[in-house]
Amino acid sequence: MNGSTFGRVWARTGVLAAPYRVMFPLAALWAAMAVGLFQWGGGMIVPTDLRLWHVHEMIFGFGGAALTGYLGSACSAWTSRAPINGWRVGVMVLLWIGARAALLIETFPIAPRLALAAGVFWWLAAMLFEAAWRGGRQWRPGFIIFCLAAGVGSAAWVAGMETGALSGEKTAFPVIGVALLLAVVGGSMVPAFLRSAAACPESPARRAMPWLRVLALLAMAIAAWSWGLGAPNVAGQAMQIAGLCLFANMLSWPWSVARRDCLLAMMMLGYLWLPAGLWLWGSALTGGQPQGMVAAIHLIVMGAMGGMIMAVAARPSASRTPAGIRAHRWVWVGFALISCATVARVFGALDIAAMLWIGGWMLFLLTLAPGLRGPVPRPIFSGTRTSA
Repeated sequence: MNGSTFGRVWARTGVLAAPYRVMFPLAALWAAMAVGLFQWGGGMIVPTDLRLWHVHEMIFGFGGAALTGYLGSACSAWTSRAPINGWRVGVMVLLWIGARAALLIETFPIAPRLALAAGVFWWLAAMLFEAAWRGGRQWRPGFIIFCLAAGVGSAAWVAGMETGALSGEKTAFPVIGVALLLAVVGGSMVPAFLRSAAACPESPARRAMPWLRVLALLAMAIAAWSWGLGAPNVAGQAMQIAGLCLFANMLSWPWSVARRDCLLAMMMLGYLWLPAGLWLWGSALTGGQPQGMVAAIHLIVMGAMGGMIMAVAARPSASRTPAGIRAHRWVWVGFALISCATVARVFGALDIAAMLWIGGWMLFLLTLAPGLRGPVPRPIFSGTRTSA
């Protein structure tokens, strides 16, 4: 007997029916606003070191909003319960907005500033724990641990800004954390979607090589450890190995199916920035080129993280059809703009990069509107599934 998930929904409606309905628009809005402040007006508004604030807000602000929107919604796939909703989502939103405001108000007390910086991640960890406990199945302790660690990292970065203990070199650690998360989540999600789409005679599946991704994760961990010990050459070599392993692993994926699916193509291209960024970063470290390191960091944060966030965030608002999901026609334009922004930033065209980035995210924000009303689709991030 065959069944299909087409037309299935979670009963709850409204913007608090799932975290993605609030946190994805906030992520898109803040991606544009934070870059605009940094590029043209931050010196008059941000009370702390502007560059360090920029790093925090892109990774823990923008990236944090996307993370809470994704994990808080995707948990329904492994608990078989409705996604986090209602007042729990409201608390999540208030914590996230409070953390952004606390860093822009000079007189805001340090203790609640640190609590807010960590709060949204720890709240998400608590909600994931509750969802798994109530569901009683398929726990994902790795995500809970990562959220707890992200809260510690966010608060530690804010504390470092307050005390002056931070330096530009420490930017490597949160960016490596982003790379690890993308390699774990994206490295599982993208090939799963591709192989699901390739389940047809004309698109034979290729042999998977998951051990390459494990080797890449190990190499990134070694890179972070070596960087902390002051051994940039070792860190650089480890990053080059990680980049090569991730790219080699991608060669086992059925790339061809992405040609006929805009959302799959976006995920593929977004993920491709990750091995490119790691290789460039490693080359810059082994070659003693600090500008190359800056370019590589932006490849990972703007290209890989930004591209993957947009590709995933577009899925819940896409049109559901019996044949799968279809993205809004302007989503690809927004993705192209942030991709061009990444290239412009790598080549040092800062104003052009900022304008392209802001334009891409503001355009994408408009495409999210259809997904904010009605019942929540089930599953949230994928289309029709059939089962025997």
